[in-house]
Amino acid sequence: MAVNKVEYVGRVLIDLTQDTVSENNLLSGVVAHDATGRQITGALENVGDGKYIWAKYIGKVWDISTTKLGTTSPSDGGSYSYGYYVATDEGYFVLKGKNESVIGDGYAYIKGKGAETHPKSVYQLKNEYIYNSGFTKYYYRLDIGDTYTEGKGSFVGYVSSNVSTDYPDDGLKDGYYYVKMSEGTSSGSGTDTSDATAVASDILKGKIAYGKDGKLTGSMTNNGAIDRAISSKSEYYTIPKGYHNGSGKVAISDEEQAKIIASNIKKGISILGVMGSYEAASSGGSSENNCEAYLVDVLNPTVSFKKASGTIKAYGYAYATTKQSWGSKTTTVYAFNGTNYYKSATYGSPTATNITLGISDGKLTGLPSGLSGGSLLVTRGI
Repeated sequence: MAVNKVEYVGRVLIDLTQDTVSENNLLSGVVAHDATGRQITGALENVGDGKYIWAKYIGKVWDISTTKLGTTSPSDGGSYSYGYYVATDEGYFVLKGKNESVIGDGYAYIKGKGAETHPKSVYQLKNEYIYNSGFTKYYYRLDIGDTYTEGKGSFVGYVSSNVSTDYPDDGLKDGYYYVKMSEGTSSGSGTDTSDATAVASDILKGKIAYGKDGKLTGSMTNNGAIDRAISSKSEYYTIPKGYHNGSGKVAISDEEQAKIIASNIKKGISILGVMGSYEAASSGGSSENNCEAYLVDVLNPTVSFKKASGTIKAYGYAYATTKQSWGSKTTTVYAFNGTNYYKSATYGSPTATNITLGISDGKLTGLPSGLSGGSLLVTRGI
């Protein structure tokens, strides 16, 4: 007779009545006592050491009766064809064809819990060949009974594997029903890597890591330290795909850096952090001027250009006065705009006349003859 509670002089020494241990939740081979005091030996299979884990059940077969409904679809019929097989006490069950000729590829499984969701009737559709009329669709109602093979439907533990397809995620195999519990664990105590997103290209070449689907050997190129120099304004460096160790650099070449100094940059302008200090020399008579200019009297056009090259141009106004035979005077105005001049006209618009100016003995040559006065700005180098 089993004993589950021991008292001595009013004091409880042992009390097993509230224990919940059973063969099915005690590891296989382990001996203990249940709430009745009965000695039990564990039957729960250990998980193993794989990274994919499934809960494992023994299936149970329910009684099925079939009623032919004819060619009219039932009002509550679904879109699947169902068969006869159901599994597990927890309410996980699968319906599938009794044989391929009856059910064809019409296969589906339902997952429910308890009697509330247990379908008492499901429907099957099959095409039957009738002689002289070809195939005809017939509907069948499959009524599922409440009896099943005793001893089936027990939870028997867990199984594990390093291959994700060794057992179904949620279905039958070899008379057992499996429900995938987790991925990426080892012996149930390792780190869960099911949410890992790394792939081989994210890992340095030659390095080994483990991701969602197991071992990964890195393929990322190791570029180490890359040193590059840029020697022109438009030049750029394309960063290669892969790993860099952080000690490489890209910089302006030493030769170009030597040119970026304050004396080579206009004053007030900053280039790459260097503020310029260069100022052009003043134009006050210096021989380095790009342009020289003189204001001359047309009657004494003296010039003294420092440079002997460059086009000479004249700007301004001059005039010529002519006496008439009856004692009156006529004045003609000349307007100079560089290498041309315009002469006032009594009728119509004035026209341009080209002039070529030169220097002879310090005097400007090439001006129109007969000028009576006026001042011109004479330049060379514009």
